[in-house]
Amino acid sequence: MLILSRFLAGMSFALWSISRHSYIAAVIPNEQRGKALALFGGLSRTATIMGPLLGGILAEFVSIRSPFFIQALISLITLVLIIKTTRNFELTISDTKRNFINEFTYTFSKHKKVYLTTGIAAVALQFLRASREFFIPIWGDNIDLRKDEIGYIVTLSHVVDTIMFPISGYVMDRFGRKFTGIPTYIILGLSLMLMGTVANPLPYLNSYNTLLLSALLAGLGNGISSGLVITLGADLSPKKNPASFLGIWRLISDAGGASGPAFIGVLANVFSLGLASLSSGFIAIVGVVFLGFLSKETLIKKKSK
Repeated sequence: MLILSRFLAGMSFALWSISRHSYIAAVIPNEQRGKALALFGGLSRTATIMGPLLGGILAEFVSIRSPFFIQALISLITLVLIIKTTRNFELTISDTKRNFINEFTYTFSKHKKVYLTTGIAAVALQFLRASREFFIPIWGDNIDLRKDEIGYIVTLSHVVDTIMFPISGYVMDRFGRKFTGIPTYIILGLSLMLMGTVANPLPYLNSYNTLLLSALLAGLGNGISSGLVITLGADLSPKKNPASFLGIWRLISDAGGASGPAFIGVLANVFSLGLASLSSGFIAIVGVVFLGFLSKETLIKKKSK
């Protein structure tokens, strides 16, 4: 039942993500997307501050099931708000007669270079983000922290994450998308490697301090890339029929987030949690190579008059 529920939640979130991404790509100009989407990401991150905090407290002092009921209630409130406030917006769509499979194949072939370069960079970033979300509670449990203590650490990580979104938006629109992406890979990679030392802390650190420091560092790294993946997708999407392009873009980038926990779980089970953390950090190198050297800068700067 838990697996089925997770599947349905993922499917509904994917539908929501594609619709909002297509709308954003159509209505926000290139030179303003960084700020707009960083704000969008920052507002989303604000909710994640309260989630782990409330979830940890409810699980510790009420019951382990109570956070799920609260989540369902919030979802219903969100549905009502969407129905009451949204309006239809006409997007330019394809007039092709191709079926779903042919449309998918055609779109992928037409934009294959983008998907296999910038798309791989997005996969690496989503992998690192998923690794951060996976490792913090697992390491917390591993060193016998209470559920609420784990929630506090996750919350602090998200606080740092959230307050960085104005910087992310400014840098993306002022200097370019790569100027937030590459530092993100480096910082997230280092944070995961540091997290790999929780069981055997570095000098002057203990297990708790190591986990807290690596969580804060991961929040910093993730925060400066607020809105990066959707900004890159919006920049690269064609003006005509962006939904097909963004559907595949979302599929590819989300593969990183989906494969991260599975890959980490196998490594942790076969070897150790520490080795899994250290290995995940090396994925950052893939991101730096594909974004920094194999992808073009997508910010289009207006020529000064």
